[in-house]
Amino acid sequence: MIRYWITILYFLEIVCCLAQNRTTEYGLKVGKWIEKEMNNEELEIHTGNYKIIQASAYIITDTLDSNIFGIAYPEHERIPYLSIEGKYENFISVKDGTWETHDSSGTVYNRMLWQDGLNIESASFNSDGDTTNYYYYDFQNDRHYSCYYREGECYLKEYDPYGERVRRYYPNRNLIIPEAEPEIDIMLLENNIGTYPLKLSSKSALKILSITSGSGIVEIIPHINSYPISISPNQEAEFTLKFIAEPENIIYALSDTLTIQTLDNDRMVSYDIYCTIFPVHIHGGNLESLETITLSRVKDKYLLLAPLGTETDAYLIYKGNRRRYHTFMGMETFIKIDIRDLSDGTYPLSISSCNDGKDIFLRIVK
Repeated sequence: MIRYWITILYFLEIVCCLAQNRTTEYGLKVGKWIEKEMNNEELEIHTGNYKIIQASAYIITDTLDSNIFGIAYPEHERIPYLSIEGKYENFISVKDGTWETHDSSGTVYNRMLWQDGLNIESASFNSDGDTTNYYYYDFQNDRHYSCYYREGECYLKEYDPYGERVRRYYPNRNLIIPEAEPEIDIMLLENNIGTYPLKLSSKSALKILSITSGSGIVEIIPHINSYPISISPNQEAEFTLKFIAEPENIIYALSDTLTIQTLDNDRMVSYDIYCTIFPVHIHGGNLESLETITLSRVKDKYLLLAPLGTETDAYLIYKGNRRRYHTFMGMETFIKIDIRDLSDGTYPLSISSCNDGKDIFLRIVK
C-alpha cells in the first residue's frame, strides 16, 4: 500500500511539472508559469499565467523596451503600455490574471493584476504582509492612481489626469491637509530661519485641539493658548511652521513629525505631518554670486552644500591635499564638509555638477 501511494505521488508531481512552464510549438508561453531571477543578489520568484491572444487586438504606437509597447487607446491622451512575452505571426503571449512575486521563503511582497497584457493594478507588501503601496489604472477615465499606506491606512493618494498631478493626504478622513510631507529650506548665508505655511480645512466641522512637534525642533505658530480652533467646510485655519537653524542641530539631515489632534464628532482623531528640513550654505540660487564664504570651525562646524544636479562634486585644497566630496541624486540630501579640523586660513573650493559649477574660496576662522 505504501509503495502504491508513493507511486501516485510521484505521478502527480510529474503531471504538475508538465502542467506549468509550457510553451506552444512556436515558442509562445501559455498557462501557469513559475519564473525565477536574481535581483540585487536576492532570489525573486514570479508566479502567474500567460495566455495567447491575437496581436491585432492592439495598435502598437511606441516601443519602450524589448517587450514593452505603447498602444493606442480610444479617446485617451495617455499611452497604456502592453507587455508581450512572445510573438508568432498574428499571435502574442501576454500575462493575464494575478501574478505574485515572493522571496525564497515564500513571503509575497508584490501582487499584480493583468488583463490581456495590460497591468491593471499592483500592490506591494512589507515583511509582515501589510500593504505599503497600491497602484491601479482607471482605463475608462484615463487616470493612474497611487496609494501609499502607513500603519494599515491609505496615507497618501495621488492621481494624475493628463498634464497634472493631484495629491490627497488622509483621503478617507475629515481633515484636509494639502501637504503632509513639507520640506523646509533654510539658506544659512541669508538667514538661519526657515518657515512653511500650513493651511488646514475640513470636509465637515471639527476642532483642532493641538499641533505638537515630536522632537521640538519645529515651532508651530499660533501657540497652544490659541486652541481649540474650530473649522467648518467654508473655513480655513492657517499656521506657520518655523525652524531656527543652530550649529548644534544641523549636524545631521533633519526631520520632525508633527501631530495634529482633532475632535471630530466627539471622537479624538490624530494626523501626522512629516517634516524634512534642508539647511544649506551654498545652493543653486547663490553659487554664481559667491566669491568667498567665511565659516567658523567652532560655531558652524560644517559647510553644507545643496545638490546642484544629478551629480555634484566639491574639491577642497587643504595643505596641498585635494579632498573630494561627492553626492549623487537620491543618495544624500546635501554635501556635508566637516570643517572642525581645518586651521584658520583661506582655501580653494571647487564646486561642479552637470548643471553648474564655480571656483570660490572657503575662509575658516575660529
